[in-house]
Amino acid sequence: MIQRRVLTVADFQYTQNLTNPVQISPVLTYTVPLKTVVFIDPTRPLNGNIMAVYEKELGSGDINNKTVTIQLPLKVSEVPEGVKNVVGIYDPGTTNEVAYGEVDPTDPTRRTVKITFTNTPATEKVVRVYYSVDNMYFDIAIVAPSTSETLTRVLLEGKLGYINSIHPFDIKQSDRLRVTRYVPALEDFQIQFRVRSDQVVTFERPESFIEIPVLVMDEGTAEAMFRQRGGRGVREALKRYFKMM
Repeated sequence: MIQRRVLTVADFQYTQNLTNPVQISPVLTYTVPLKTVVFIDPTRPLNGNIMAVYEKELGSGDINNKTVTIQLPLKVSEVPEGVKNVVGIYDPGTTNEVAYGEVDPTDPTRRTVKITFTNTPATEKVVRVYYSVDNMYFDIAIVAPSTSETLTRVLLEGKLGYINSIHPFDIKQSDRLRVTRYVPALEDFQIQFRVRSDQVVTFERPESFIEIPVLVMDEGTAEAMFRQRGGRGVREALKRYFKMM
């Protein structure tokens, strides 16, 4: 029996990405359960709104009545209608006032945002900004367990703006968000969502999410599926994809 599922943030273990030194590192890791084979589904696109977090201590030049203006380290992605791409928290840990912001339309770099709070912000207070990132590298990889080396197969890669800006039902664009082949992940294999940046990616806010479509089955069903497609089975596929002996 084949189950069509969607992996969400709740299915993964979160790890903060490595920012110093910057290197490709997992943010979300899903470990395949015992006696199970999982494929990322090539027939359905990935969906998500991936956010980084940035904190700024306010100065007098940042405040205009109840609106604060903050320049972010990275470009803010465009997002589909109804999705929030800038969320501000004023005085986190104390006041904790939450407000949605917007990109300053006069800034061609899309790094300047304006956030209007209910109460007038004060200098020397901190605003924490969660924002949908455009120009940050990501990949989705399957990692095979090994005692001697890490065996990794990257299935999809690009910049986060592809995920954040493309609606999954946009037929013309959503091919960018699909894997191109069936690669099996057996028990104890991991599916990782990885990034490379000096900025921290987080899923603390409900506005930030990811949905990875998968097919879940037992190994016997996976064997039958591969043979129907003219292959020699799951183990042979693993040797080809991971160069495993």
